Amino acid sequence: MIFLAAFTCCPVARGTSNPGIPASVVQHQHVFTTGWYPRMLQLGNALLVAYFNGSVVLGGVNLTTGVVNPPKTIIPGGDRPMLLHDPVARRVMCVFNYNGYGNGAGIGIAYANDTQWQNTGAWVIQHGLVGPIVQANDLIGVWEPYIASFDDATGRFLLFFSNQTSFNASRPIDDGGYYFTQEGFAVNQQIDVKWMTWNGTGFVSSDAGVVSNDIDGKNIHYKDGMASAVLVDETAMSKSFIVTFESFPRGQPSSIAAVRITVSLSAGVVSEWRRVVTNDNSVAPFIARWKDGYAVSYRHDFETPKEVLGLVGVSSDGVAISLPVHAVDCPSVWPSLYTLDNGSLWVAGGSNTTSNLIIAAQIAPSFQWLQTIPLMAATCPIIIVAIAGIVMVCNAGIARRKIAE
Repeated sequence: MIFLAAFTCCPVARGTSNPGIPASVVQHQHVFTTGWYPRMLQLGNALLVAYFNGSVVLGGVNLTTGVVNPPKTIIPGGDRPMLLHDPVARRVMCVFNYNGYGNGAGIGIAYANDTQWQNTGAWVIQHGLVGPIVQANDLIGVWEPYIASFDDATGRFLLFFSNQTSFNASRPIDDGGYYFTQEGFAVNQQIDVKWMTWNGTGFVSSDAGVVSNDIDGKNIHYKDGMASAVLVDETAMSKSFIVTFESFPRGQPSSIAAVRITVSLSAGVVSEWRRVVTNDNSVAPFIARWKDGYAVSYRHDFETPKEVLGLVGVSSDGVAISLPVHAVDCPSVWPSLYTLDNGSLWVAGGSNTTSNLIIAAQIAPSFQWLQTIPLMAATCPIIIVAIAGIVMVCNAGIARRKIAE
């Protein structure tokens, strides 16, 4: 079936009853235990996988032999981990959520020597890197941390996180004053960024800025959360990233947004543009470098209530995007992406079954690109795109392409 999609402004990757493009092939997959929020990191010939199963656990896969190192608890009571390697200090770092503070949630960090990551006793746990934010109860606070390197030589990093703050009319997320209700409180949510540095005995944080708030948009900033970032450019004084996150514009379906930011010690976070990547009931995005551009994964409710893994390609300049790949029965619950040193792309996520097993799989998506367009343009011409209805089916390590009826 062929259908025409009309975009009245800058086009985004839209879901339909027949979404998708030629298949993404699963080449290898490795199964762990039940869990949520998996995040990956390559360390030599090992692919580390951290995830939440009541605590933060860490396992791995030997990329040469395929042998899985069983997960072990490294952060009791931790949640929503994110991994990063510091090659200068030779540390593996894991930022995490923690809501065991009584009535607030905060962010901590754990770290270990990169030769000792499998030794649970080698991990040093530091609470209170951010927060805890104590405002209503343990469901309101700071969530979903992501860590990126800014300067390896000086040990300076960037910490992104979702900041829920009880609504204050004098400091709303945007000039529309929008908020959502949680636990009976009026709450807004934005992506905060902090500098994170080592002071000789531990890590400390300080304010760097907020993603997207310097871009006018009223209710587009209604509820931004779950950020991930990829480095796209750098100078001696600054680094630029494309940051993806879930967005809940008021009165519209949940969507995936992307913002290009430039970060410097002098100016902090400066947002350059914002665009919608998908608006097809999508949440929980994750961006990674893929070939000469980037790939974004997300949770998509194509076959409600059975969600599927969504994938969208983004060009190196962030201008062009692809039609979505919807990969049925591939790991889709809280997915993340990671690109190995050899250029191969991996996805980790829950198996979308009652056991919700964490699966790490190597994939090779093929993207069909939409027309290149200017970003954040005030007006765009109507663009007509012909899309072939193809649904991705992935099962038992094999991807099959099915032409929609």
